[in-house]
Amino acid sequence: MRIKSYEIFSKEPRLSVTKSINTLIPSEKSFVIQLSARLKEFPIWDVKDGREVEIRKVNSIMPIRINLCELEFAFESSQTTMNLSNTDLSWQSGYQINFLGKIYGRDIERLSKWAYNRTLSISLKTAGYAIVERSIFKFDLRLTRNQLKLGFDEFESNFLKNTGLNYSYSREFEISSPVISNLSTKPALNELYDNICNLQNNLEHALRILRLSGNALEVLALIRQPLDSIKDLKNKATLITDISKELYVTKKVLEDISPSAPGAQAAAEEVVIHLFQIFDILFDFSSKAFHTKIRGSPQKYKMSPDYSDAEFSLTLALTITNYLINRIRISCQ
Repeated sequence: MRIKSYEIFSKEPRLSVTKSINTLIPSEKSFVIQLSARLKEFPIWDVKDGREVEIRKVNSIMPIRINLCELEFAFESSQTTMNLSNTDLSWQSGYQINFLGKIYGRDIERLSKWAYNRTLSISLKTAGYAIVERSIFKFDLRLTRNQLKLGFDEFESNFLKNTGLNYSYSREFEISSPVISNLSTKPALNELYDNICNLQNNLEHALRILRLSGNALEVLALIRQPLDSIKDLKNKATLITDISKELYVTKKVLEDISPSAPGAQAAAEEVVIHLFQIFDILFDFSSKAFHTKIRGSPQKYKMSPDYSDAEFSLTLALTITNYLINRIRISCQ
């Protein structure tokens, strides 16, 4: 025998997202997602004459092990899922039950892009073992897709406005340096990528320090160290020309409008020079913590960097390295 129902809730469930669980790293800000509803009676099924039939209903069960508790967002044939949990000792018909899960700001960002201009169907599957009148039964309880719909306005209210994420933006950065196919056939991009990988290695250590100790000086030192060699690349005119061509012209990010006055290559070189200027800014900002004089001037100063200075430098460095890694990856396809 087992407990089975695909319409276990007596009223339309409610999906909500609560305020954040505080954390120092904005991209790791998390929230609690909750599905709430009132339970119906629990049908008990048994096999008779070779087929499964409902034999009776009970008002309460005691879950002793939950093997599956999965919330699904679906649109047509595509769907995305997340795990929820419940710690109630007893589930009773007529009473409200809450299924809870942790969701990160970055996950809400991804989900909002997928949900944009869509009406989502929400479903829930939970399965495991429960005690019913001193016996242990398997249970399989579900909220089917057509029971709860979520339009994008409701999604925006629940997931963005309630969490404050409509006033902020979470971005997930790649710390590792992925293997890029065909990179060896493009020497200019290969040289640029080698330097980016060195910086990425330091950024991985910088992020660890920021998380564990928040030591701003150590973070700035790690970011600054590999920037010297990256800054020097802009002095290689041929390299800048080749990088510009590979990143923007060959892939037609920038194109000539008129054959008589081609401008794509020149525009691409301007863009690449400006990108290297960002490395210059990053180097100068990070260096301020390790010097006491203005270059070429007798004026003196002292910098005592704090968490916000370290976070700014790390975020700026990750923004430009991730952008360039993505552009190199696209150029090598």
